[in-house]
Amino acid sequence: QELMAARVRARTLAASLFAPLLKEVPHEATAVSHQLMLRAGLIRQSSAGVYSLLPLAVRSFDKICAIINEEMASVGAQRLALPCLTTAKLWQQTGRWDKAGEELIRLRDRRGADFCLGPTHEEAITDLVASSLTSHRQLPWLLYQLDRKFRDEARPRSGLLRGREFWMKDLYTFDVSLDRARETYTAVCGAYDRIFSRMGLPFIKAEADTGNIGGDVSHEYHIPIAAGDDDIATCSTCSYAANLEKAKGIPPAASSAPVPDEVKSTVAALLARAGIGSAADAALAFSDAQGPTAVVFRADRTLAPVKLGWLAGSWVEGAAAALAIDGALAGTADSLQVRVDKSVALGGAQPAAGRPAVTTEFGDYCQVQPGDGCMCPGCTGTLSVQRGVELGHAFLLGTRYSKPMGAQFVGEDGVQRYAEMGCYGIGVSRILAAAVELCHDARGIAWPAPIAPLRACIVTGRPASNEAAMAEAIYDELDGTPELRGELVLDTSDRSLGEKMKRSELLGFPFMIVVGSRHVPGGLLEVHDRRTLQKHQWTVVQLREAVQAAVHTPRM
Repeated sequence: QELMAARVRARTLAASLFAPLLKEVPHEATAVSHQLMLRAGLIRQSSAGVYSLLPLAVRSFDKICAIINEEMASVGAQRLALPCLTTAKLWQQTGRWDKAGEELIRLRDRRGADFCLGPTHEEAITDLVASSLTSHRQLPWLLYQLDRKFRDEARPRSGLLRGREFWMKDLYTFDVSLDRARETYTAVCGAYDRIFSRMGLPFIKAEADTGNIGGDVSHEYHIPIAAGDDDIATCSTCSYAANLEKAKGIPPAASSAPVPDEVKSTVAALLARAGIGSAADAALAFSDAQGPTAVVFRADRTLAPVKLGWLAGSWVEGAAAALAIDGALAGTADSLQVRVDKSVALGGAQPAAGRPAVTTEFGDYCQVQPGDGCMCPGCTGTLSVQRGVELGHAFLLGTRYSKPMGAQFVGEDGVQRYAEMGCYGIGVSRILAAAVELCHDARGIAWPAPIAPLRACIVTGRPASNEAAMAEAIYDELDGTPELRGELVLDTSDRSLGEKMKRSELLGFPFMIVVGSRHVPGGLLEVHDRRTLQKHQWTVVQLREAVQAAVHTPRM
């Protein structure tokens, strides 16, 4: 009797779940994932961009973390915990304290010391490693944490997709050489591929800019969904993919965009002064942020801020650019830099004498457009652009942080060297929202089985009937199987059977087992597949096999 009582207490009952459902969601919840996670009782807002994760969300969160932990262990990474509160002195050592901007949440204690709530932990981990690193024999070190991060978003939105507080897995690696660091980078990216595949999420690995983090090589991991903040260019034939701000392509030969006369005349004068020819289809941009700089690009193209480096966010285009360049050509500046996008068709011309001195640089300064050709050798594919949500990011940092923070060691040859670093992030709480954004229908959420909060829900009709007793017996039998132990919820509440089924579909459990008046003890189970919406008559063994297949060979 005591054993039976313990079994009853151990059952997960729908009536006892802390999953308060909402019939109506706040008007500011515009993203589908935000709406569904509120409706299904997965999250509740505490303040703008800050959310509580409720029990069902935490169950999925823990499964995501378990997959991450396993794959981090597979590449030799060790887990630690760094403080969320980081002293400003560390950020000042790398120069990021003054560059971080308003998104960095800054604090001052009663003694007047400055701190920040870490949006990332390159400084903290490098300082920790520097205090212990002495010899090349200690390396490589791969150190990671799963913890909260903070960012003072100007406009937090879309629930967990873009908040002010969020959960991340951040891994930091330290190697003896750049070659070894590249090997580590390849190994960790392989682990990332396995992580997202095991979660049942389709992903795009895209070349990316290093941004404020720094470094030389970077890749992003995106889920392709319309609610994303990023544009990703992908090839129709090969595996090439890149963030639109970084992507390269081959534009069509001719431009058909109109160019104003005042721009045409300035382009002619500018290119003549530079001695590089003429162009009939060129547009202009101008910046004087670090000396007067003119950018010449095709009129049917859009400038890419990242490719322009420090010019990003500080230029004017069109007639305003032409006016500024005319002034520079008239001799009001000592020198003028000219950047010419390589797609501009140039004709021959002779340089004109006069001031200012002109220096010319050719490069790729524009965004690709759908239909551009792929630049990969031998590839005949064309590029398309789609929206995506960034779930992971990998950076090869070099000595960007180890050098200013003194993370050095004595090499095998006796020479002091700085550790070659990498950093690798995964937005854990963002994965929850992205999975819901991707996997839903008119009925509610349809979780990928590997990260579903529970794998099956058993629903029945009248609570005080033999149906409820049969449902309890089925629960106990299934709970004794490896695939479903601790993965069931039993709904024998006094709601109607239709209400229970709708609740299960909203919550998105991969399988629903319906125990009705026609069920025969020991007979076949009526099983509804949430992803396919198909209904099956299965034995317990068939259900176990279906669950195992869904978890270990997830459908993307």
